[in-house]
Amino acid sequence: MSFPAIFRRLFQKEGAGPLLRKEIIPPHADTHGAKGGDPIDITALGGVSAEELAALQEALATLAGRFDGSGKVLAANLPLTDAVNSATSRLAASDTAVKTAYDKAVAAATAASTATSTANSALNKADQAVATAGGVTLKGSRSTIGNWTLSGLTVGKPLYILASNTNTTGDYSYVFLKVLSGAVAGTSASTVYARYFFIGCGMENSSTNTFITIPTAATVVIGLTNMQGAMTLRAYQ
Repeated sequence: MSFPAIFRRLFQKEGAGPLLRKEIIPPHADTHGAKGGDPIDITALGGVSAEELAALQEALATLAGRFDGSGKVLAANLPLTDAVNSATSRLAASDTAVKTAYDKAVAAATAASTATSTANSALNKADQAVATAGGVTLKGSRSTIGNWTLSGLTVGKPLYILASNTNTTGDYSYVFLKVLSGAVAGTSASTVYARYFFIGCGMENSSTNTFITIPTAATVVIGLTNMQGAMTLRAYQ
């Protein structure tokens, strides 16, 4: 069996002993007698007993067991501390420290959950306020020409018609439109589509994606004609 390096350094026979290696101690080390007498000749002291060697080996083995392979003290052998804010690696957390940290974490999680619930409640109330104050809902959509009938509208509340270009080639898309019944604004006495209102995108005409009218009845009819390209109209109120 190979003995630890410290044993091989201290004892003869590659650490097996029982004699100390005398060459590791100067022959006349400055270890005077009790009353300052002549220095003791260490080389004349001889070896140590088997019992003393066994006791020393046991003590060294116990000490060595407190360290890992890199020479660091194992966590199980570190002194314990109740502190939860220590940054040192030379102390280990006691049961009290672990419990304190756990309690603080639970309290923080509870506070965060309460804050989240409060924030969600406030957000819901804000959404309700927006809806009540003037939020809009989709009332219908259309992608072809003809008479577009929109029902279930609120009289006096603006009706928004929004256009989206759905051409995959990036070409222009637009349509001519006017209110036929059930609303003011956006009406036209002309029957020629060029005298209608224009919505969409195109170089030859003014471009907008929004047409707004004010319903005077719960049902509004909008005439759509001369649609160019692919597009979708959506009505919101």
